[in-house]
Amino acid sequence: MRADVDQMFAALRVDADTLPLNPPQEARRLGTRQRLANLTVAVAVAAVAVVGAIAIATPFRPLPDDPSAEVADGGAQVIAARTVLSGHTDVINSVTFSPDGRSLAATGADGAARLWEVTTGRMTATLTGDKSQGISVAFSPDGKTLAASDAGGAVRLWDVATGRTARTLSSQRSGPVTGVAFSPDGKTLAAVSEDGPVRLWNVATGQPTVTISAPNVRLIQIAFSPDGKTLAAGGQTVDSRGGESTVGLWNVATGASAGTITRNSAAVISVAFSPDGKEFATGDGNDSTARLWDVATGKIVATLVVSAARAGGHGAGVYGLTFTPDGRYLATAGADHKARLWDVATGNVTAVFAGHTNVVESVALSPDGATLATAGGDGTVRVWNVPPGLGR
Repeated sequence: MRADVDQMFAALRVDADTLPLNPPQEARRLGTRQRLANLTVAVAVAAVAVVGAIAIATPFRPLPDDPSAEVADGGAQVIAARTVLSGHTDVINSVTFSPDGRSLAATGADGAARLWEVTTGRMTATLTGDKSQGISVAFSPDGKTLAASDAGGAVRLWDVATGRTARTLSSQRSGPVTGVAFSPDGKTLAAVSEDGPVRLWNVATGQPTVTISAPNVRLIQIAFSPDGKTLAAGGQTVDSRGGESTVGLWNVATGASAGTITRNSAAVISVAFSPDGKEFATGDGNDSTARLWDVATGKIVATLVVSAARAGGHGAGVYGLTFTPDGRYLATAGADHKARLWDVATGNVTAVFAGHTNVVESVALSPDGATLATAGGDGTVRVWNVPPGLGR
């Protein structure tokens, strides 16, 4: 008897808690993005079991790599951290700079968000909610508010000056809120959850404005375009034909789809727009690759990070990425315990930031491009000087 595909996918979306998305705490210690990336296999297996000989079972064939991108790390500058910031007691999932570049915020598995002074390394605040694992942090454009999401499904808006909770936004789910982002004007906050929907709130009132019910089993990361008109969300989608649409673009004002990048691949676990908004970058959770896409056409522009089996790639996934302010370079964080800076035009590695002893889960650049921060599985935030001429 032929399976009813629509019913199958509807059943998958009834309750995210019925999916294998919330493993025990021991599994979470591996890092949120690594956990989510690995679980994409479980969703694919479930779909195949119902549908049968569906196209999702077809092995992934990577896109051809540009030979010019095959650059060994030995040809790049190796940078040592200038400061190691401690305080967290477990995996750190997210790190970000304040808009003025003077502060760093991070959150992780110990359930706290912490702030430090960049120049001195002094911890200035420890913000704790309900002790759920912290997953993502983002500063408002004016630097007065810090948004922090957790594994319990909440998004808290913290008053940076007082360290008090200004407002708590409910994602209406019990599963993790995997990504948060402020619009460039600071008026809107967007969040994505493992159960798929993208939710937007009015920051001033705390009222929801748009809910985008994308046909995703899981969304992992989100980014606003520089003009604030478009949202990009990376994750894993399984459609009725078994295809995996790993990046969705939406109109912020209407919630209407502005395009979808469809590929048979592992989940996209990191996404970032270029400063001019013409391109966006994605980090793959399985094939150690970051790719640049043209926003207007949805076509691939460049493959900047090649497979780990070849020269210069990350170990098993690109868990974080961000452009330099001038858009000429892309910083990536990966499973091989390193961060890298890539020349967007040539695909060459220009600098390697080595020192972490576990997966690098997140990477951020200061607004002036002079300082890079990383955080990850070893429970530390590391601060690095970006070599002169790179990114500023």
